[in-house]
Amino acid sequence: MSNTAQIFVITVVLVSLIGYIVLLWGTSKMKAGVKLGEEMHHEWDGIKELNSALPRWWFWTFLACIIWGIGFAFYYPALGNNPGLSGWTEAKQYEEEVKETNEKYSAYYSAITKGSIEEMAKDPRVVKTGRRLFVIKIGYTVVKQTLSYNQLLTVVMG
Repeated sequence: MSNTAQIFVITVVLVSLIGYIVLLWGTSKMKAGVKLGEEMHHEWDGIKELNSALPRWWFWTFLACIIWGIGFAFYYPALGNNPGLSGWTEAKQYEEEVKETNEKYSAYYSAITKGSIEEMAKDPRVVKTGRRLFVIKIGYTVVKQTLSYNQLLTVVMG
């Protein structure tokens, strides 16, 4: 992510969170000019609006959500390229999954790719894998389905 995009993301996240706090605080202190419980002089379909305070449980629920959002923004990578306090990144997770998958299937691939093309063509495991790869390639081209690296290898390996 470029520096400009990173600054934009950080600004939007922080301004939004601060804006939510100001909005919640402001609306809880807002005066309607009418005493609590009295009519607001609005009527829709015979229903009269009364001046009622925001229920306290709503206020505390909104406040809890804002606090959770602030914690989330600092714990996970929600502030641009900052990995957050958890240190989690999408790239790191991807690399770990590829490493696990390579460890899982490296023995199989090294076993079936030894020898000449003629020898591999006689090996039923190689032929089965080749057929599955061909079918996946055709199926992917026709239906444009998206498979993750692990899903693709699971289908190929059976």
